[in-house]
Amino acid sequence: LHRPMLWGLSRKSFIDKRLGRAVEDRLAGGLAAYASLLRCSTPQIWRVHDVCATSDFLKMYTSVQ
Repeated sequence: LHRPMLWGLSRKSFIDKRLGRAVEDRLAGGLAAYASLLRCSTPQIWRVHDVCATSDFLKMYTSVQ
């Protein structure tokens, strides 16, 4: 489609279904989902709730690649 890709995994219900976590406790699950997808693709647009934690995650993820 040649369009920017948007990822919006933050706090989604699929994390609750796997981990049984309340909305405010889904950060680790969301970051793990992002890590899994980053192996296959790179989004141009991120939609997240926990900006600082996600930024730290991205810095660490890219530094260990």
